[in-house]
Amino acid sequence: MLRRHLAPLAGLALLLPLAGCSADEATPAVVSSAPVTTPTTSTSQPVTPSPTTPTSVATVSLPAPTFRPEGTFNEDDAIGFAAYYLQVLNYARASGDPTLLRSISEPDCQTCETLAASVDEHRTLGYTSINRDVGFESAELLFSDPVKQEADVNLRLVTKDSQLVGPDGSIVNENSGSVTDGLVQMHLRDGHWYIQALPV
Repeated sequence: MLRRHLAPLAGLALLLPLAGCSADEATPAVVSSAPVTTPTTSTSQPVTPSPTTPTSVATVSLPAPTFRPEGTFNEDDAIGFAAYYLQVLNYARASGDPTLLRSISEPDCQTCETLAASVDEHRTLGYTSINRDVGFESAELLFSDPVKQEADVNLRLVTKDSQLVGPDGSIVNENSGSVTDGLVQMHLRDGHWYIQALPV
C-alpha cells in the first residue's frame, strides 16, 4: 500500500505562531481501542530559564508514552505519540528549550524545525505568552502501514485566546482561540517514533 498524498491542512498552521509559556494546559483525550499512557506536565511551578541559558531537558521528567510491545508498530501507539508530540511542543515553549522537540522530529521535517526555531527565537527575544498551549479533544487514525511502519493521525486541535508579550509588556501578537483539524505524519524507526511531517 502506498502512502497517500496529504493535502495541506490549516489546523497545524495554528502551531506556528504560538510560542512561550502558559499557565493553562489542555488535557489530551486519546481515542483508541487500547489504553495508551501519555505523560502529563505540571504548570504549578513553571520552568523559567534565562534567555541565554535554557534549562536542560535532561533534568526534566517528561517520559514518552508506554508503547506495546517495545519497538514494534502499533496503531494505538501512533495515536499516543501524536498526543505526546503536542505535550513536548508545549513543554518546549514553556521551558524555552526545544532539544527534546528536535529529538523526536526527523531532520527533514521542515515544519518541525520551524516550530523548534521559533522557540529559540522567542527565548532570545525575551517574549512570554498567555494561554499559548495547544491541546486536542480527539484523535483519529487516518492511515497506517505496518510494513513501512508509517501512520497518519488527525488531531482535533484546541487553542484559547492568547497573547505573545514582549519584554516591555507590549503585545507582540494575539490569536483567537479555535478548534480545527491538524494532520500528523509519523513513522517508527529503530524502535522509536519520529514525526515525519506536519503539513501546513
